[in-house]
Amino acid sequence: MVRVWGASMSDVTDRATRQLGVISDFAASVGVKGSDGSALQALRVDSYKRLFVQDAPWWMRRNGGRPVFLDDFEGTLKWSAPSGTITKDSTATFVHGGSYALKGVTAATPSAAITAYWAGPKPKTTANTFVSCGLHFILNAAADTTPRSFEIDLRLYDGTNVYAALVRYWHYQTTSQKKWQYYNSSAVWTDVPSGALPIIVTAAIYHDVELVLKRTASAWEYYKLVVDGVALDLAGLPIQAGANTSAPYYELQLLGITDAAIATTFYVDDLWLLEDLAAAD
Repeated sequence: MVRVWGASMSDVTDRATRQLGVISDFAASVGVKGSDGSALQALRVDSYKRLFVQDAPWWMRRNGGRPVFLDDFEGTLKWSAPSGTITKDSTATFVHGGSYALKGVTAATPSAAITAYWAGPKPKTTANTFVSCGLHFILNAAADTTPRSFEIDLRLYDGTNVYAALVRYWHYQTTSQKKWQYYNSSAVWTDVPSGALPIIVTAAIYHDVELVLKRTASAWEYYKLVVDGVALDLAGLPIQAGANTSAPYYELQLLGITDAAIATTFYVDDLWLLEDLAAAD
């Protein structure tokens, strides 16, 4: 018999570890009951006694770390929308896993934005550890020539400063303008080295992105950006910081912006925020 512990994907905001259950290859035959009195399910095996194992979510393949926030958008929507419109969408074409994804839609006016906003608990500040924020996303519009962008805005308040770690996919009309950028320490959008990785925006194709930050003895800095499995080196680049004495907390925003009189839509699924990682991989 194997006792299984882990984090519940849809509602980890208190960092608690939960017992998910007990699995057994003889439970069904001998009437073993779970803590709630229900019968346990037997392991699924084929005729050769090979165990069926469901592929783990991407975040579970990380090297340790503490889940701060995990959201597969199956439960209650935990995000607010300071601008634009956000909803849970169940259209199968736009769902990465499960039954729902987050959908954001801008107005059909130039510079219109959609912002999905979440705030969470105090960040840990252990030196030489890493923070990882990742998700699957679709950036969608009527035509490839519609200028738009998708942005991940992660802010970390430590009680003294606020650090603004921002990355975006900037999709404009020429190939040279289809690229990833980061927000540098002078508050200027700057091209990610080797970040000209065009994203398909005219079809419902999910792309993977992960932003990794490193905590030094006294600050956070960029470490890398991973897009569809391609690691882009940002190691040692400082993050824009400003004095802020607010109580420490995390702040995460997902933004979609259109620069034409055509609405832009994004979909996001299986999002995570992990901290206290001992290694960046």
